[in-house]
Amino acid sequence: ELKLLHAFANGCHAEYSLICREGVFEVKESHLCSSGHFTGPGAAVVEQSWELCSSKDFSLSLLTPVLDLVWDVEIPVSTAVEGCLRVSLPEDFPELEKIRGTMEEQKKALIQRKKEVGGCPTFRSASDRLERASDFEGSGLTGSFSRQYL
Repeated sequence: ELKLLHAFANGCHAEYSLICREGVFEVKESHLCSSGHFTGPGAAVVEQSWELCSSKDFSLSLLTPVLDLVWDVEIPVSTAVEGCLRVSLPEDFPELEKIRGTMEEQKKALIQRKKEVGGCPTFRSASDRLERASDFEGSGLTGSFSRQYL
């Protein structure tokens, strides 16, 4: 069992964990309320992906360190999640199969993967690089100039 997230909403604290049973990934939820009722999502089987997002009424923090795929840095336990955390199945990202082990081993494998594909570790083709370049349109790095660096 891997403890993922702590949530707080409406006077309730909840904990989300990831479990693998007989090849099936499940998200387990447990909560305790001092007042009100818990309004967050419950337990679920991860069929494709599972995502939990923070909001002004629903705060999240990490219960396990995670590796940022963009900046190659460890995000430590207790860090507030501003936005969403998504759990995806391993078969959805086969290009990340070598990113295993300790945090240091994962960082090294991630950097190696970025060198292999020339950028984002989840690039699968040259068209992926061009699609990603569209995210930077209007940022000052535009058109073919930005695309040559992505």
